[in-house]
Formats: sequence, C-alpha cells, structure tokens
Amino acid sequence: MKKETIKLTQQEQHHISMECKRNPKRFWKYIHRKTTSKSGVGNLKWKDSYNCEQLAESDTDKAEALQKNFSSVYIIEPNDQFEKLTNVINENNIFMPDMFISRDHVYSKLGQLKLDKSPGVDLIHREFYMRLGRQ
Repeated sequence: MKKETIKLTQQEQHHISMECKRNPKRFWKYIHRKTTSKSGVGNLKWKDSYNCEQLAESDTDKAEALQKNFSSVYIIEPNDQFEKLTNVINENNIFMPDMFISRDHVYSKLGQLKLDKSPGVDLIHREFYMRLGRQ
C-alpha cells in the first residue's frame, strides 16, 4: 500500500512538472497545498474557580481559560513602590581593551563560514558575506 501511494504521488508530481509551462496555475495550486500549514491553539484543560476541570474547545472558551490563567499569575504593581537597584557600573569596570581587526583576519573568518547553513539572527545569508569579502 505504501509503495502504491508513493508511486501515485510521484506520478502526480511528474504530470504536474510536465504541464507546468502550459498550466502554471495547477503547479502553484499543488505547491500551495503542500506548503500551507495550519496553526492554532489546541483544546485546553483548565480548572475553574470551583477547582473543577474544564475542557475549552471553542476559541472563546480557550481565550477565557488563558485570560483567567494569566490574570492569576501576573499582578499589577504600584508605580511608586520599587526596590532600589544597586549600581553595578562604576568607573573601575568600564574598560574595554583596544581591538585590532585586520583584513586577513576577516577573510580568514569569512573562509570558515559554512554556506549550506541557514542565515543567522541578522537574516543575512553567509554567501552574501563571502561575495562581499571578495570585492
């Protein structure tokens, strides 16, 4: 059964790929169908004010359950009652040594980048840095 399913899927993909120039709409429909993901909040179990377990299935019930949970955890603090924080920065510990970065050092680090990895937190791909370094 699994082999037949795989074979049918491959046949469908082959047929779509052969028709993609004549019928791009079908191609994009297939792509959209395969890449669409559904996300949402699953059913929630929670305890009401009488300590009875409840099941939240509708969006309204889920929102109410989450609201009650978060409102019981978080509190509103008065604006005028805060503990004084100690000052950890003073003149003695604000020191950064001089840094010297050479062009060869930058090229060396760029050469160590793995191009098959995804972009970092800056969302800039490593290949961009490699090409930038060659200029």
